[in-house]
Amino acid sequence: MVGHYVRYVIRNMENKLEQPNYKEIARQSRSKCLKLVWKAQTSHSGSLLSCADIMAVLFEKIDLDRDKFILSAGWKACMLYYHLWRKGKITEGELNSYCMPGSKFIGLAEPMKKIVKCNCNAKKRIQVEKGTKT
Repeated sequence: MVGHYVRYVIRNMENKLEQPNYKEIARQSRSKCLKLVWKAQTSHSGSLLSCADIMAVLFEKIDLDRDKFILSAGWKACMLYYHLWRKGKITEGELNSYCMPGSKFIGLAEPMKKIVKCNCNAKKRIQVEKGTKT
C-alpha cells in the first residue's frame, strides 16, 4: 500500500513538473507589454493586463498551424504579438518595434499571412482617415 502511494506521489510530482508555469508566463507577458506600451507611448494598457492570464494558458496549448484563435478586441494586439513571439512566429526585433515608426505592428491586430486573420486592415484605415492613398 505504501509503495502504491509513493508511486502516486511521484507520478503527480512529475505531472506538475511538466506543466508550464502559467502565472509566470502571464507575469512576464504583462511586464514586457507594459514596457512596449510605455516605450511607444500608446494606450490600452488595462486591456493588456486583463487578458494576460487567459492568453498565457491559451497560447501554451494552441497549435497555430491547426487551431483558430479569434481576438475580438484588437486593442489587445500587444499581448497577441508577445505570445506570437514566444511561439517563434515573429522575431524579437519585430516585437520590440511595436507601435514604433516604421513598424508593421501598430496598436491594433494586423493581418499576418497564415497566422492572424482580420476583417479590417488597421493601417489602411488609418491612412484613409488621414487622407492618404493606399
